[in-house]
Amino acid sequence: MAGQGATRTAAQLAADKAVSGAQAAVRQAQTQIKIGALTTSVANWNKAIKDNNTEIAESQSGIANYEKQLKTGKDNNGETLTPEQITGINQQIVAYGKIIAKDEADNKTLNDKIKTTTTELLAFIPGFPANPGAKVQVAPGGSNNPGGSGGSGSKPLNYRYNAPMVKDAYFNPLGPQAKSLGNNITVDPGQYTDALFQAWKGQGGRGTIQMDRTINPTIAINAIRKAGVQSQYLDKNLYGFKFMYNPTTVSMGWGVSAEVNPTYENLGMDAASPMALGLIQSNITFEVLLNRIEDFKYIDSNGLKNPAIDPYPYSVDSKELKELYKKGTMYDLDYLFKVVMGFNATYKSTLNGLTADRGWISNIAVELHLGAGLRYRVRISSLDVNHIIFNERMVPILSKVSMQCTRYYDSPLSAADKTAIKSSSGGTTISTSTNG
Repeated sequence: MAGQGATRTAAQLAADKAVSGAQAAVRQAQTQIKIGALTTSVANWNKAIKDNNTEIAESQSGIANYEKQLKTGKDNNGETLTPEQITGINQQIVAYGKIIAKDEADNKTLNDKIKTTTTELLAFIPGFPANPGAKVQVAPGGSNNPGGSGGSGSKPLNYRYNAPMVKDAYFNPLGPQAKSLGNNITVDPGQYTDALFQAWKGQGGRGTIQMDRTINPTIAINAIRKAGVQSQYLDKNLYGFKFMYNPTTVSMGWGVSAEVNPTYENLGMDAASPMALGLIQSNITFEVLLNRIEDFKYIDSNGLKNPAIDPYPYSVDSKELKELYKKGTMYDLDYLFKVVMGFNATYKSTLNGLTADRGWISNIAVELHLGAGLRYRVRISSLDVNHIIFNERMVPILSKVSMQCTRYYDSPLSAADKTAIKSSSGGTTISTSTNG
């Protein structure tokens, strides 16, 4: 009986742990949704304040111009003002004054909302200290949230990336480029599975955008299902989008967070500074080229035209080649959409079949790897694509992609974070397949 009691207790503990884990996952998902809604509201309010300030400045400029005319008695063309013009100018000055008063009142209301919402956002920081001198480590995107799959100190993960270009499309080390570039051409498309650990380390030297490693796929999918989504296309694979060419220029800007304590900032002790969460406009802007012109020499609707001739630097699954034939450069962009739309990205479109292009992009954190020393946690805040060349089926085969990424604060994982992650994932490691 004692043995049965012990077994029953162990089973109850296991069930409690499972229920607790599911509830934590739901709370985590709900928290992320709430944070996203709050940060979006703050961004919209800041934009409204900016627009109001522009209107205030224009109105003040108009008033100054009209007051100058009244003072001199002449209009901007040097003509003497008529009584009717003077009356009209005075009326316009009054109208401008009303605009300024309204915009200033609106700004006060919006600033109050931003202040209240910022306080609400700070409440989502686990253990946010009452003492402003205490230190808090937070990484928006998951490092303080149970369920992450690792951190900068963990082992490489297995990401799925879009297929490389055919070998013909890369620089030829035996061609004329070799002479002009001093025989310093390395044709390495990068057959790696994790850009953080392997890119620019002898296994490829082109940029990559990939899913954030702090998010555990299993827990995320359980939370999605718990929220009532029963899609057959839920996918726990980790995805990445590999560049075909590195960007020729990268523009970077650092925004300022106004809601800070200057004293604690100077001492490096401001606990609120990690709460970037898209509230400050530190950004990275660049363009990349997608080139699939040469691929269409070798592929058709069945995959490789001649299976005996493989033009790719490493093996590419036939399903991938069929998608590439159907979509062209939109095949590559579909991988980018999978990265930014999460584990529920793919759906069946009435017009386009299976795709991750839902017509918008989410603001989840992703990893941007631009170089060996240029690695950032960001959200893609704008994405523009210009299709330059099409084939006879109007499939885009050469496209220019322009994107702006907004920085997230990227703190290291604390010991408590790692313990929470291991506990919430059951101490297991998620293994995913890759196509290289």
